[in-house]
Amino acid sequence: MAANRRNPEFPLRPQEIPPRLYHVHYLSSMTTLDDSGFRAQDGSPNTVDISSIVKHLDRSNTDPSPWISLFDNEEHAMNWAQDQRRARRAMGLWDERYYVSEIDGTKLGIVFSVARLLNRGWVERGSLDEFLVWKSIPFTAMRGCIILD
Repeated sequence: MAANRRNPEFPLRPQEIPPRLYHVHYLSSMTTLDDSGFRAQDGSPNTVDISSIVKHLDRSNTDPSPWISLFDNEEHAMNWAQDQRRARRAMGLWDERYYVSEIDGTKLGIVFSVARLLNRGWVERGSLDEFLVWKSIPFTAMRGCIILD
């Protein structure tokens, strides 16, 4: 893949993807969960575009995204889920459950490292332990799930 502002040159090679990743899911998330696994709700063309990554990493953006965020640190994923749950409850929204799923990194497709994107100047924000998966995570990649209520 050639490097330009549309297509970064560095999706991770399979051997660079951490074997264990963690995805935080909740019912109002832009990622859906069905029998096939997690799916991004974006219907964008099938091309990787840096602008979609920048928009995804902007937590105030509410547009659908073709990316699904994961962390390589279980504690960070759990803390992020707890923080989101507390924030929603502070707004009087008590009905939201949060799920932290362990994901098998060897079963993923196109994956980008936010740390690598930050280091190369492609993006200006994001967590160093965050990874972005393009479009979907197959159900077979899910190893387990913790439910926070």
